Amino acid sequence: MTPQGATWPLRLLHRGQWSTLAMMELDLINAQVAQLMAIQNDPGHFYMNAFSYYRLLTQAQQAEINRLTQSALAAVTQRDATALKAAHLEVYDALIREGKAACAALGTPYPLNDTNERDLRALIDKEWDA
Repeated sequence: MTPQGATWPLRLLHRGQWSTLAMMELDLINAQVAQLMAIQNDPGHFYMNAFSYYRLLTQAQQAEINRLTQSALAAVTQRDATALKAAHLEVYDALIREGKAACAALGTPYPLNDTNERDLRALIDKEWDA
């Protein structure tokens, strides 16, 4: 899911679908990254309602979700593709970081390797400006 979710904003940006792009970016942060964080606190949180994740997070995790959300909202509100690229790459990095930590908490192998992560980040970086 990480590669698929991390590249959807590229498609939406190229189509000029700013409202859908905003929804997607906020979903990546407030559902996907938040879920990965919540799982680290208790693996049973994997099946919680997505609207419950925020309250299951530590204060530090909530602060990170808030920071990512504010960054994405500011860029989308201004329709600033350059700022949104920076915000999205931060979200991508959070997906990787929190995904690894969640897999460790669940005792499962992380599905991507360093090359996959690097290639996907390079694709986002290159294609965003295309």
